[in-house]
Amino acid sequence: MLNLRTALSAWDPWIVLSGNKTEAHGVVLELYDELTRSQVFDFTYQFSSLYGGFQEPSGKWNGMVGEMLKNVN
Repeated sequence: MLNLRTALSAWDPWIVLSGNKTEAHGVVLELYDELTRSQVFDFTYQFSSLYGGFQEPSGKWNGMVGEMLKNVN
């Protein structure tokens, strides 16, 4: 089974984060659950509050993009 690390940020009603941002639910997560049932994919969620963007002139990313690139859990 292929494990995919997935960054999540609140996007109601598609992704709804709990108050402490350790749990989530919503339409997107229902889709991920169905994909997991196929026994081809499994997902590890990484919760973030910022989407992220490219920072000029340093050439680095911030937010969830930066966290994924730095392998932050």
